[in-house]
Amino acid sequence: MYSTQRKYCLELLAEFGMLACKPCGMPIESKKGSNKSSKVKAVEVGSPLTRVNNYQKLVGKLIYLTHTRPDICYVVHVLSQFMHAPLQSHLKLAFKVLRYLKNALGKGISFNKGNDLNLKILKILAELNVDTTLPVPLHCDNSSAIQIAANPVFHERTKHFEIELFFLREKVASGVVKTVKVKLADNIADIFTKGLSVVDHSRFCKNLGIYDMFRISLRGNIENNKQDPKERTESKT
Repeated sequence: MYSTQRKYCLELLAEFGMLACKPCGMPIESKKGSNKSSKVKAVEVGSPLTRVNNYQKLVGKLIYLTHTRPDICYVVHVLSQFMHAPLQSHLKLAFKVLRYLKNALGKGISFNKGNDLNLKILKILAELNVDTTLPVPLHCDNSSAIQIAANPVFHERTKHFEIELFFLREKVASGVVKTVKVKLADNIADIFTKGLSVVDHSRFCKNLGIYDMFRISLRGNIENNKQDPKERTESKT
C-alpha cells in the first residue's frame, strides 16, 4: 500500500505559480557545526513581509502535506515558528520547499502487507534489528545523554527532567533498557530535527520507506519497453 498526495502537490505548485520552478534536492540547507538555535536564526534575515496572509496560507498547506511527507516535517516546523511576523527569508525558504516538492511530486509513505493480511508500516526498530526478547536498546547519538541515563549521581543540568531521568535509570539498572550509541551517519531521526545533505536526506527517506512510486513505475515501464518484443510476449504467456 502506498499513500501519497501527488495531486495536492501539483495544485499547491500551481496556486503559488511554481509549476515551472527549478527543482532542488533538499528542503533546507545543512548547517554543519551549528546548533538548533543558530539554524533557526539563520533564516531570520530580511525585511518583514507585507502580505502575511499568503505566507500563513502556504505554511498551513505545507503542514497538511506532512501527513504523507514526513521528509519536510523539520523545515515546516521551522517555518511555522514565524506565522505572525514572517520575513522575506522565511518566504524564500517556503518557496524552496515547493522546489523540493517539484523534484519528487509522487513521494509518499509505503506500507508492507504481511502474510497475516495486516498492514505494517516500515519500522525503524526493525531496521536496527531490535530483539524484544532481550533488553530493549535505547538508541542515542549523544554520549552525554547515555552517561546521564546510566549514572546514578544527580546532575545539575537534569533538574528539569528529574522524574523521567530516575525512571530511565531504574529501567537501565534492572536490565529492561540498554543504552546504545548510534553513529551520527546512521541516526535516521536527524531528518526530523535538522537540515541534511542531499545524500543523507535521500538515504534516510529510503530507510523510512518514503519513495516516489510514480518515478519507480515510470522507470519500470521504460525498462519494460527496452525489452525485446519477443521476450515481452513470452513473459506474458
